Amino acid sequence: MKNKFAFISLIIIALLFSCEKKDNTGVDAVLFLAYYIPAKEKVLGDTPSVALLKYENNKLYYSASAFLNAYPPTGMTENADINNNILAMGLHSDFDKDGGRGLYMDLSADNAFYLPLVPPSKSSLYSYFQPTTADVTENGYVVYSSATNNRSYGDEYIPFLIRYNVATKDSLVAISPKAFALSQPEKGTDTETGIIQRNIFASPDGKYAYGCISAFGLDGNIYHYDYYILFRYDFDAKEYKRLGETNDNDVTIISMNPNRTWILYSNKGQRKILDLATNTVTYTDMNTVNVKKNSWGENGACVGASTGNLYYKDFVNNKETVVCQTDGWPYNAMFSKDGGKIYFTLDGNNNNKYLCVTSSLDENSKYDILGTYPAEFHDMIMVK
Repeated sequence: MKNKFAFISLIIIALLFSCEKKDNTGVDAVLFLAYYIPAKEKVLGDTPSVALLKYENNKLYYSASAFLNAYPPTGMTENADINNNILAMGLHSDFDKDGGRGLYMDLSADNAFYLPLVPPSKSSLYSYFQPTTADVTENGYVVYSSATNNRSYGDEYIPFLIRYNVATKDSLVAISPKAFALSQPEKGTDTETGIIQRNIFASPDGKYAYGCISAFGLDGNIYHYDYYILFRYDFDAKEYKRLGETNDNDVTIISMNPNRTWILYSNKGQRKILDLATNTVTYTDMNTVNVKKNSWGENGACVGASTGNLYYKDFVNNKETVVCQTDGWPYNAMFSKDGGKIYFTLDGNNNNKYLCVTSSLDENSKYDILGTYPAEFHDMIMVK
């Protein structure tokens, strides 16, 4: 069933305000979706929403009204993903008081639908969408987690991994990771089950999901977490496979590159890169402080610092580059579609922000200001 979300067409440029013009003829047209939070100016009214920001023909435009009247719990970066014009987004609890819903939207067709939740069982109060988990594949799957709230405990939940086909509207729920978790050599005498953590990534074809499973038990009404392992789930074969090195049992998955050829994770504080093609692991000492979910490219990440530096962290080659130095704190950094430039934001004066772009990823590159946009636009993601 289609749900009552309001939106404007991405094609309607007549409804966009033009910001200041800049001479940046080498920059391609680019479109962003931003989280609008009304403050003093209230440029889009009194209600939070998803706003449209577009750079084209040397001008930066922003929408005169909300693009989508739904909005995420916190920001777009952590709660939304876009691939081939398909948007998936976790929604604020305003849209479901029990715990939250998620939507998907075909940006080229202007329609929005709720993503299906796992059916609650007799022991559950309700089921809900886990808002930070949505990952959209190249071929139109949305992989995410939906959980149930236990009727007896209230605060206990059981997450389920789901693959949803946008074209056919069919969904597939992964088998429980419990048997897989309990088959590991680290299993203790009172290790009882395993659950999938919320940082989930899907392969471009939607065949696999990658993440971390935590195995735990209950002793004297106190939970004890025994080990955390890296996994790959095959939706077609319905099986889990352990990844990483044999001693990786305290794992946190950090990120994957867009083509899903490597995984960056840490084990007991040591950051590692797993090459999925060769199954080899290399170590890196570069940190990921302030790196956002949308700041990852094929070889690494881009991130700004309070010093004014904008960094390109190449984790594959273990190389850190100061791309440029700015007069502020560059944030909301993300790679251009071709991966050769970095877009970022600087705070401006008079309640506005500057959208900027570098000339390259090389050290000491120049950057240009493409235009200004309202300070009430937050946490943008690029439409790809």
